[in-house]
Amino acid sequence: MTALETILQGLVRQVASCPPDIAENWVRRHRLEPLVYGIPVEGVSWRDAFMESCRESYARMAARAEQYRIAGASVVQWLAEGGVPAFIWRGVEAGAALYGDPAVRYATDIDVMVRPADAERALALLRNQGCSLRTRNTPVWYVRRHHLHWPLNVGASAIPVDVHWSVDHPYQALPVDLDWMELATPEGRLQLAIHHAMKESRFRGGDAAGLCWARMVQAGPLLPWVDLALMVEQAGDGVVDRARAAMQQRGHGDRWHCALAMVDRLCGRCEAELVVGGVSIPSALAPRWVLSQPAKAVAFWLGCRPEALSDVRHYLAGHRDAAAAPSVGVRLFRLTRLAVDTLVCGLWIGLRQMGQRLRMWGVPC
Repeated sequence: MTALETILQGLVRQVASCPPDIAENWVRRHRLEPLVYGIPVEGVSWRDAFMESCRESYARMAARAEQYRIAGASVVQWLAEGGVPAFIWRGVEAGAALYGDPAVRYATDIDVMVRPADAERALALLRNQGCSLRTRNTPVWYVRRHHLHWPLNVGASAIPVDVHWSVDHPYQALPVDLDWMELATPEGRLQLAIHHAMKESRFRGGDAAGLCWARMVQAGPLLPWVDLALMVEQAGDGVVDRARAAMQQRGHGDRWHCALAMVDRLCGRCEAELVVGGVSIPSALAPRWVLSQPAKAVAFWLGCRPEALSDVRHYLAGHRDAAAAPSVGVRLFRLTRLAVDTLVCGLWIGLRQMGQRLRMWGVPC
């Protein structure tokens, strides 16, 4: 049995014992429909209508994987021709390299990594090739300062591409400073996968493994952790040991232990009960990015994801990997800068949208 079959069997067999509606909704929430169709689990049966939706999802991913492969290769080539080294990671790349079939790994966009120093140049090069920012009203300087990546569409096809220059968001108490040359090594990619999974789940180094597991199973996302588990299973002991030593040297030992505890649970090396549906998540296990409706409206206005505001809040409170949190003065300075930037950005977006409406009404402006 492969590592992927072991992981899927451990998850699906427990979930399938729930009432059908709850089990199917859980699979959809974690975007596992292509995986459920592509890798059947012995002894588990699903309703015909649900399996048909999984088959359709698998077919869409198969077509999308080929489109994304071609578009991703074009993006990397355009950047390389302009002197910007880049590589594709996550998503379709993970599907091909880790899952053996890119169609079983759900993907919504192409993720490309460039060096931080090349961020502006990468944007200019891709714009010259017809790519456009999806956050058209948000000023470029705001995206550069407070976001992780350039959210782009590739030409007329509008295939989404996220060009990353940072492993973690700018409001991270202990910086993630992977060297570009290190990212070309298996241990560097393993560290990258750990930091990404921790960021996506908003886990902190030092969080109890049981709480992290419960939050991941209930609220997700699950796929970054499956990616990581497959990477660990496929890597040799030497790669894992070098990655562990590098993370401990940088002060990320707590992150390493938290991540490997999730991997052990996924791979069945320790007991991990799934509590799905019918049981509300205790407040202590609620996702970190639960925000009020006004906060969600502000995030939508600025063109960023709502959890970004929660990242800022926890950073300012010293809650993210707090043992290494910056001084209060540094956090207050960044809060002030963010507040001023957000105010200016909000006014700019408002004026641009007003101008767009006036032009639609035929008013010269």
